[in-house]
Amino acid sequence: MKLFYESAYHSSEFVENRNKALEAHYNSPMKNVHGAEGLLFEPDDIYLYGKLEQWAENDPKIEAELREFVERYKKQDYGFVSREEAENNLENRWLCGSSSWTIARYYFKDAELTMQYGGIVLEFLRDEGFFYSVEDSIDELRE
Repeated sequence: MKLFYESAYHSSEFVENRNKALEAHYNSPMKNVHGAEGLLFEPDDIYLYGKLEQWAENDPKIEAELREFVERYKKQDYGFVSREEAENNLENRWLCGSSSWTIARYYFKDAELTMQYGGIVLEFLRDEGFFYSVEDSIDELRE
């Protein structure tokens, strides 16, 4: 596994600003409105896993597309997911402020990459995210 995206959650500046914003929210008349955590959302660290790690080393176009997938994920574009998965993603983001147990699936914008590699999954388990090929499984990480 190779670290691909380092979350701002690990930055002391982010944590300090997030805590100040949440404190202001909880001291406001809107304190009983759920979802403040979603406004300060940042996905957890993301690692390359399985075949995708080698593909990214061998093809420089892949990394740019993966970075775009992270930006799409941040904008609540989860690619091709089921309705239940999309609802779960929204609940985790807006009610928990968390990316844990969320999933997104994407095709490369570059048709040649899609033809060669197929789709890519971005899945978060607890406090870590994993980019992997739709042909791979991360079952051993779920245990």
